Amino acid sequence: MNDLHDLFEDAVADVEPADRLDAIRCRTSSPAQAARPWFRAAALTVVGTAATVTLVAALGSGPQPTGPAEHGGHEEAGHADRPAEDDAATMLVPAYFVGASPNGPRLYREFDRVPAGDPLQGALERIQEPPSDPDYRTLWAVGTGAGLALESATLRDTTIDVELGPIDLDQAAPELAVQQVVYTLQAAAGRQLPVRFLSNGRPSGSPVDAARQDEVLNPVSISDPAEGNTYAGSFIARGRVGAGERTVEWSILDGPDAQSAVARGLATIDAGGGGFAPWTAEVDLSGLAPGTYVFSVSTADVRLSAYGPTFTDTRTISVR
Repeated sequence: MNDLHDLFEDAVADVEPADRLDAIRCRTSSPAQAARPWFRAAALTVVGTAATVTLVAALGSGPQPTGPAEHGGHEEAGHADRPAEDDAATMLVPAYFVGASPNGPRLYREFDRVPAGDPLQGALERIQEPPSDPDYRTLWAVGTGAGLALESATLRDTTIDVELGPIDLDQAAPELAVQQVVYTLQAAAGRQLPVRFLSNGRPSGSPVDAARQDEVLNPVSISDPAEGNTYAGSFIARGRVGAGERTVEWSILDGPDAQSAVARGLATIDAGGGGFAPWTAEVDLSGLAPGTYVFSVSTADVRLSAYGPTFTDTRTISVR
């Protein structure tokens, strides 16, 4: 578990075989992230029995349906500035957070640096902190109570066990909150094992598998660039798009409220396999003045109608 290569091996539930650790390191490296404070001291508000009952209900009384969990990969990183921090003191973990979509809240993935140690525990603690992308949020809200709502994660032979602490569960979407944990820990463990939630060492419901991707993930997402990255000249953007989506459009936005497109194009989709597919786009920045921009990708869900809702994901970047 301490070998970062193992964390991102081909069997990982949240990284496609094309992923390379060096690429992810470079992608997630940025001055903004290097300066970001760690939130290890953050705790969660203690709430009463109602939240616990909500969580147990979300876990259900039987095995949950599982779907393929292939996730976005890439071969090389863009020309992002690397942080000054010592890589040996940190490690990368996948972390799923929640963002808005035309179909309601959906999961979006980040790769974030956390202090070096156990990747499973690091990922569990990461999703109880604010995400790097301000468009996202966690359903395991940070509070000022006693301890973490999700205290520990342990890899077993047939399950990933999570010990529950004081719970402040977002009761508006308890099932998605559970899936936020499941997707994150399966990715961190590199194994598609069900997640078993425990309270004082005893199971709180049945083990939970990952739900189908098209039920919980946004149909389009960005892997590269990471939030706050700085680039010069050009970069390779990468991400994932749902099965059946025909196009991924990208644009660089500027102006008040980032509404004016100063560059745009179409990404290439590798639709060779089933499920979510990787997309890539070469983004030329040579005509842009130094400054802050928003990189945006979008796709229309043509499965719903010829003019289905448009799904987007964005990252703030800097051009120097």
